[in-house]
Amino acid sequence: MTKELENLISLLKSPIKENRDLGIILAQNYKEEFKAHFGCGVELAIFLEMNLEWNYEIPIHKIKRIKIERNILTSIPADIFLLENLTWLGIYSDSFSIFPIEILQLPNLKTLGFCNNAIKVLPSKIRKLQGLQNLIIGGGSRLQRLPKTIGDLKQLRCLNLGYNQLKSLPKEIGDLQKLTTLVLDNNQLKSLPKEIGDLQKLTTLFLGNNQFKSLPKEIWNLQGLTQLGLNDSQLKELPIEIGNLQCLRYLDLRNNQLKSLPKELAQIKTLENILIERNPKNIIIPDELRHIVDVGRGLI
Repeated sequence: MTKELENLISLLKSPIKENRDLGIILAQNYKEEFKAHFGCGVELAIFLEMNLEWNYEIPIHKIKRIKIERNILTSIPADIFLLENLTWLGIYSDSFSIFPIEILQLPNLKTLGFCNNAIKVLPSKIRKLQGLQNLIIGGGSRLQRLPKTIGDLKQLRCLNLGYNQLKSLPKEIGDLQKLTTLVLDNNQLKSLPKEIGDLQKLTTLFLGNNQFKSLPKEIWNLQGLTQLGLNDSQLKELPIEIGNLQCLRYLDLRNNQLKSLPKELAQIKTLENILIERNPKNIIIPDELRHIVDVGRGLI
């Protein structure tokens, strides 16, 4: 590597935004050098230089993980398909308003994290990522709608869509038969499709801080659940069917309007922790549950 190229790479890796911006501008004058050294175009090389986990001595076709946390990224290089063995991609940038379809050229991708962005809609072509096992789009994003084709991601194990602006879910979400974790907290959901009850491998379900008036009865048939988050949901009561969740260990009921806890909860022998902070002071708690109830900072 020449000294000039080495200095340029130092600019691209600088923690100072002005230095990184200057590096991107100067890099356009070194396209042949980037091609010779990295084996790809300057745009992809710059993209790789933003990767917090990449050792530039690794050939690009052997790269498996990319993590980018800088906010200057506004596009994905067209030749990203050269990263043929990439399985993990995490991009934390607020510069995207449209999902970059170039990512769909990564057939071996197993984990995609796309957080802190302005993307409102996922493309229907998301179905191309047939090997995807973990999809995380959250952390202050603005997603408003899921395509029906989300149900075509048959290998999906974890779907984390917390902290978005979702108002509804397509019924096709029930087709994700391998799903074990579903995070939907801090959205604008008023209801859930009854097909949610088809997710029989689900062990973790977080629904807190939405706008539910009621929850579908099918939830109480998810007998594999070990963690259930219903905090900040304006709930006034829980159905007796909650006793069906015989594997439940953690139940978050904070900041609701519950007047009592159903005695059926005591039938769940695996239950270890029930959070009821910021519920009415006169909430009735069965004696059998008092040893696992956590009132946190108190009741209201």
